[in-house]
Amino acid sequence: MNTPGGHQRLAVLLGIRYGCRDQSRPLLPATPEGSRLLERIDRLVTSHFGRRVALQRLDYLALFPLSLDAVRAALELLGEIGEAAPGCGLQIAIHLGDVALDDGEEDPAAADLVSAVTSFAQPRSLLITQAVYEQIWDKPGLEIVPLGNRLPPGVGHRIFLYAVMQRRERNLTSRLVRISRRHPLLTALPLLAATLAGAYLYRHLNTPRSPEAYYIALQPFVDLSASRQDTFSEGFSEVIATQLSSLPNVYVVPAGEGVAAPLRLEGGLSAEEGSIRVQYRLVRTTDGKVLDAAVLDGLRDEIFQLQDRVARAVVKVLETELGMEENALEKSARPTDSIPAYDYYLQGITYLRQNLSRQAALAAARLFEQATREDPRFADAWAGLCMARWQLYDNVQQEQYVTLARQACREALRLDPKLALAHTALGMLEWGTGRLEEAKRSFLRALELDPKDAYNLRSLGRLLESQGAFEEAEETFRKAIKLAPGMWSTYMAYGAFLFNRGRYEEAIDAFNTVLSLTPDNSWALTNLSAAYLHNGNFENASLALQRAQRIEKNYGGYVNAGAVYYYLGRYKEAAAMYREAIRLVPADHRTWGSLAEALIRLPGEEAAARRALEQAILQARKRLQVVAEESETLAGIAWYAACLDRRKEALDALRQALSGDSTGMYVHYFAARTWRRLGFPKEAQIALDQALRLGFPPALAKADPELEGLRSSIEGIILTGTQ
Repeated sequence: MNTPGGHQRLAVLLGIRYGCRDQSRPLLPATPEGSRLLERIDRLVTSHFGRRVALQRLDYLALFPLSLDAVRAALELLGEIGEAAPGCGLQIAIHLGDVALDDGEEDPAAADLVSAVTSFAQPRSLLITQAVYEQIWDKPGLEIVPLGNRLPPGVGHRIFLYAVMQRRERNLTSRLVRISRRHPLLTALPLLAATLAGAYLYRHLNTPRSPEAYYIALQPFVDLSASRQDTFSEGFSEVIATQLSSLPNVYVVPAGEGVAAPLRLEGGLSAEEGSIRVQYRLVRTTDGKVLDAAVLDGLRDEIFQLQDRVARAVVKVLETELGMEENALEKSARPTDSIPAYDYYLQGITYLRQNLSRQAALAAARLFEQATREDPRFADAWAGLCMARWQLYDNVQQEQYVTLARQACREALRLDPKLALAHTALGMLEWGTGRLEEAKRSFLRALELDPKDAYNLRSLGRLLESQGAFEEAEETFRKAIKLAPGMWSTYMAYGAFLFNRGRYEEAIDAFNTVLSLTPDNSWALTNLSAAYLHNGNFENASLALQRAQRIEKNYGGYVNAGAVYYYLGRYKEAAAMYREAIRLVPADHRTWGSLAEALIRLPGEEAAARRALEQAILQARKRLQVVAEESETLAGIAWYAACLDRRKEALDALRQALSGDSTGMYVHYFAARTWRRLGFPKEAQIALDQALRLGFPPALAKADPELEGLRSSIEGIILTGTQ
């Protein structure tokens, strides 16, 4: 189409309205607050290579060279600006259309369409048209939900729309915890957890084992209900993934995670007042052709039958596309016949995925308890209860939760001895309480029951690492990555292994791989900051932490920020960060000890430092009630007691630590600090040399004021307490 202003070009149009549920009038340019909001939008749009054009039908219109740039800008806008007022927010639409290059004006038809779609969107949402979808559907980190053919006001014809969100890894393995219990100052470096088992959603993230193996990319079914019920839609996806994975040589992978798959299954689910509607599409990824699509209606207590219908529809397409027989599908064993129990179970899983807080663990435990009351024979719910109770212990360090967790795991295995999830949960419980051989048996049994589960393989790798079998552990991690090349959490676990081995450059690469798959993963950024810190790059460590804290304020971020400030000699800021960490997780002795170290160097804080040290000893001794004779905890007690001038207590704890498992570098690091503070420079020197031999970072040793004046014979390192 020609215009007076010049020739045309296809470009990406991003339109924004600022709306409220009870107002349709544009609000952005009308107030001083609106003007400031426009400035923020301009900055974000420009940072993603976009430019604003003349405002006519919208509060805001911008052009982008690429669809992916526009989508990333939109998601960042929604994430940063969010809900500016209750019920109000940005309504964003993206479309591919013609623009006039010479005069900078948009094509009216394209702008009209974008304007109509934005008015169709809800506050704080992003909608895209088919042309945009075709350019971004396979990009990692995005969750794209088909909404079907819709009729936006004023368009005159139906268009196919999609909702786009930042993708969350909907997998039980997305639970995150700290990199073991091995770091004195980065006391809670968060990493991929092994306390939750990936027994359901995307549990079979694998590569083909033969030329006849087939991939299906599964886009998690999204909740389309008026009242959000994400747990139900997540559970629906989980069961379908499990059913399809039972097919010979069929492997289910997350859509958009960089693994080529000829077929993609996507859809949504709405559940209102006892009824359910499921809509799905099966797409051939090579040409975008929709091979099958349907809307299924049923009652809420028919959820399992609806899952079976979707899975069998997929197999029917596989029969045509891949020559597979429909009767190859095994009917998925229902975990429970009780819909209320299933509801409680799915809600409990969601709480465990959300964060590491005591509140989340407590809520999950109550929901799993409700599920077991509704159906006392629901083995999966008992396994979930085991996980939740262990997480409660991890937060509050109260021994009763270990006993309760063990009871729940045993009940799960009594009900279903072949439930891989229960064996994995028990393995994590055994590992966390120092029963390593028992943990290993549980992990191996889980892998025997479910050999496609990369998560269990990864858990075994972490256990082997803790036993000092480093070569075998690394080989196991590499197998897990080969089995699940698109699962970010596998790289997170491998990064932890590399970090603990002192291979910081490789750990940085692993954490950056996680970020390439999940760009807004605050835990990966927190881990990246720790790797930079140990590598002596304090500036990059600080930048990674700042970015992580903008996304999500979490315990590990506060701890790592405190460590950065401590090594830079900014003790007041370090203490503030440690206090924030303690507010979130008050039962970790290492954080109390780190707070005390910062307070010791601040004038007038002597009394507060002593109180922190007393708390550190108290929490450490509680830890020993669960994991008896843990060398690193005993070495920590020695250090805290030395700071309190309690020489006998310090020496007794140190001798216990060194007579036990003293293969950890942090045992000797604490020993060096303790010997020096107690006035034994020769012993401190020997301990420091051993810590460095075992991999303690020289950059941190040089920056630690507690080691000032010591000279190491390792690699010519001279420690002068550089601050």
